[in-house]
Amino acid sequence: MSTEVQRQEAPVRVIRPAVDAFENEEGLLLRADLPGVASDGLDIELDAGVLTLSARRPLPAHRGGGVVEYRRRFYVPRHTDGEKVTARLERGVLTVELPKADAAKPRRIPISAA
Repeated sequence: MSTEVQRQEAPVRVIRPAVDAFENEEGLLLRADLPGVASDGLDIELDAGVLTLSARRPLPAHRGGGVVEYRRRFYVPRHTDGEKVTARLERGVLTVELPKADAAKPRRIPISAA
């Protein structure tokens, strides 16, 4: 006699996190609210001018269990220096710095006297 055990998949709740974006001469700064996310549950990818943020965290059993997934995509300016992008996660807030390439930054042109 074979007995099949039905396994119920944990429910997944997908959330689009709130993100603030700031731009200055140095580049672009993004701050995303990701409450309860640990750095090992976070993935950030920059590919072909698209920055993708994805994160997962478990929901406590008293809230029905399951998983919360955060997902958000952004088109970044072409002048972003992809090699210098940095990210840090502190107390549920992800900060991503996307600096401009040196060639895209404003520069002062010296004037020589004739």
